[in-house]
Amino acid sequence: MSIDIETAGKLMHDVQVAHRVVVGFYQRIIPLLDHVSEGMDCEFSYWRPLYTKRPSVGTTKPSKNWLWDMVPLYASRHVYRRVAGGGLQTSDRVIVFDIEVDEGFNTARKHGEPNPIEFEAGAARLYVDLYRASKESDETFEVVWNKAGDADRNTAEWHSVHDCLEARSLSFDLAELISDHESVAGKLQELLLPTERIGFSDGVGPA
Repeated sequence: MSIDIETAGKLMHDVQVAHRVVVGFYQRIIPLLDHVSEGMDCEFSYWRPLYTKRPSVGTTKPSKNWLWDMVPLYASRHVYRRVAGGGLQTSDRVIVFDIEVDEGFNTARKHGEPNPIEFEAGAARLYVDLYRASKESDETFEVVWNKAGDADRNTAEWHSVHDCLEARSLSFDLAELISDHESVAGKLQELLLPTERIGFSDGVGPA
């Protein structure tokens, strides 16, 4: 389908604005994840796209791959953790942030190639899975982590995902994180660091 030059010019302007808004959003939200995690003494571990692959390597023609791969932060996982090293310690903890800018994409992709113009928009959500060691183990954190199951997002209570590891999940509107990240951080700290927040921490970790 051909379009006239005026329409094409407007389209290019919209694309320019969209890219700037997206980068501005990332500049706002990604440092907030760092800030919230640092408040719980957790360091960045890794990130990955949730439903797509990373952008193709330089020698691969982009048109050969799914073009949704070119926006890997559209739905992405960001993992932060505190690990003492050696055998699992009760101070070991993990925070998993899942950013879903548009949950409609996850629904649409299950039915094939999502048309970016036509699929129904969904909520913009931040899912947070908290993990903490429930007891010590001779096995390392990595061994326990690889054996553990995923947090159950259908329950709001702490629950076991391994003999030595428990988890709890929360979710927030992304707008809530952007507008009041300290409130979000406070809610997470109250769950993950209950004793440390009231001044009784002896450096051991969550009760």
